[in-house]
Amino acid sequence: MITIKCPQCQSDNLYDAEFCRHCGLRLAKDCPGCGIANPHQFSYCTQCGHSLAPAPEPSVEEKKGTDNETKEVVKEAIKEEFKFDFYESL
Repeated sequence: MITIKCPQCQSDNLYDAEFCRHCGLRLAKDCPGCGIANPHQFSYCTQCGHSLAPAPEPSVEEKKGTDNETKEVVKEAIKEEFKFDFYESL
């Protein structure tokens, strides 16, 4: 019988287990490419070959850029709403 260790509690689990039998941690990772569940220790999907590594966190600069873009969209929406309300009140 082939077993794998849970990365959280180190309990032995059957190789194809989707959840740890001791702590309940999900052992499978869903492929972002095709959605197939893969064992947690795999780096690539067995179905389509897509990377199972988590996406890197955006840098502080990338987050700031996104926040500024969002602020601009909100400002434009408010301006448009204000124009609409202004002309409706005439």
